[in-house]
Amino acid sequence: MVVTKVNNRNFILYALFPLINTDVLTFNDNLSNIDKVLLGVLSITIILLYCIINIIGYFSALYIIKHTDLEKKYPKLSTIIKYYQKTSIIFLIIEIIFVISILLLVIGICSHLLYISKYT
Repeated sequence: MVVTKVNNRNFILYALFPLINTDVLTFNDNLSNIDKVLLGVLSITIILLYCIINIIGYFSALYIIKHTDLEKKYPKLSTIIKYYQKTSIIFLIIEIIFVISILLLVIGICSHLLYISKYT
């Protein structure tokens, strides 16, 4: 087994989001302001996509736990399953609030930019 040392500071970002090229998300001075806004909106929508996938995963896990009777099949895991159900509902509420607030923010920014571009 070969272990190599990675000196790249973007390694964590590559590990978390392997499909994203971080060179695109760096803001250069030669970009126009609209390009910077578009890159910001792109990064926010990628985070929203990740949150929506998480929400679907939580709902599917809760559905599987509820309809497969895992507590009866594995009585030793019943405390862990109950703990997961309680915490996943809390995480669902937090993520749904986050998604709705960020979507409203993106809608507000886009409508504000359209208003500014219309009257300038």
